[in-house]
Amino acid sequence: MLHLYSADRAESLAGHLAGVLGEAPGDPMSPEWLAVPTEGMRRWVILELAKYLGASSGGVHDGVAANFVSARPGTLRQAVLDADAGGEPDPWAVDRMVWPLLALFHRLTEQRELPEFIELPEGGSRSPGSGRSPTCSTDTTSTAPR
Repeated sequence: MLHLYSADRAESLAGHLAGVLGEAPGDPMSPEWLAVPTEGMRRWVILELAKYLGASSGGVHDGVAANFVSARPGTLRQAVLDADAGGEPDPWAVDRMVWPLLALFHRLTEQRELPEFIELPEGGSRSPGSGRSPTCSTDTTSTAPR
């Protein structure tokens, strides 16, 4: 189930998450997904959850937080979309789009179907680094310090 909370402090969000995760899961061996923007935030959330999950009574923070699948928000989104795809690969995934798009661009260039795409602005080049010259000079009469 997807739970969505908002708060002005991350500590209160970690407390809400610990409350949700503190309920007995249907399958204790299935991992929980945790979407956070950075690796540092993931570590902090896991440490905060360990204060509450499985901790001894009396306010002792000796719990354990384990069996989490960490993902960036985009990775989690893609996993959800892939689950709904029924095994079909996503045709819009970047890894799948590269070669078909390159083939399309090559065809458009050969057939001149899309002049806005194939025409370069003045001074433009399709070769990286073209038009650049080395910065070293063979002029030995220069008095500038080296």
